[in-house]
Amino acid sequence: MDLFMTFIGQMISAFFIAHITFIIFSRQRKIPMIILFVWMFLALLEGLQGLLYGLPFLDFALYFMVRVLPLIFAILLFLSVTGGLPRIKLSRRKRIKPIKDEIITVRRDKEMLFYAALASVLIAIPAYLLIDDFLRYVIPVISIFVVFLSIYYVRKLEKVRQECIVLLIGRAKERIYLKTIDQKTRRLGVKDFYSNDLYIVDPIGVAVILRSDMTIEKHHLFWIATGDSVDMSKESFVRKESLPYQDSLDDFEKYHFRIMHFKVSRRGQTTRTKNLLIR
Repeated sequence: MDLFMTFIGQMISAFFIAHITFIIFSRQRKIPMIILFVWMFLALLEGLQGLLYGLPFLDFALYFMVRVLPLIFAILLFLSVTGGLPRIKLSRRKRIKPIKDEIITVRRDKEMLFYAALASVLIAIPAYLLIDDFLRYVIPVISIFVVFLSIYYVRKLEKVRQECIVLLIGRAKERIYLKTIDQKTRRLGVKDFYSNDLYIVDPIGVAVILRSDMTIEKHHLFWIATGDSVDMSKESFVRKESLPYQDSLDDFEKYHFRIMHFKVSRRGQTTRTKNLLIR
């Protein structure tokens, strides 16, 4: 029973740290996968050293099951949760998952980073007190790394002075409406900011604008691709003639989601610095 609990504890700890790192690095799997593989390599290396110095094979097998196998399962679990496992192709028609139309605000991101740092500390303390081998130091070091990353990204998020919803209407996005998001808001769905059920509102991306004073403005873009004259008189949006990234609006496409970064100079000139196709 003790071995089983140790196995589960090791697997959950590794998965949790990897998933927190995955969230911090904008849902990129590369960094957390490197952490997991290095962690697994160090655990395996210690077991092999013991085997070379005369450790009985049965003891090595037990060590492998308790220290290395949980990390393998953690890697598989992480890949499964984040969509990194290869899928078997079937002859049936694939269903494309819809893009989420929910807005996760900067306030919510800050809270998640705070919880990540807190959870890392809560994992590190019992790991240092209860584990006897080298993992006693590896887990706290990784946890401290996650804490510092959380602090770093919170400081970056502090530069975001304004978040807005940009609603584009028309087949050529000819009408532009803007609404500022309250800083206390954690998340928003389409029904929270647009009340007309007659039209489909598609999320198409995020525009991150770096101003000359080094503050950031974040725009969440939505599109009603219709030729109708949509009545906006009852909606709490402000009509805009143009946006700083007006020339890049055509790159935001229906059924795709992009994150674009722009830099605005003191003279008002806009330069696109990043263009990431998320889906």
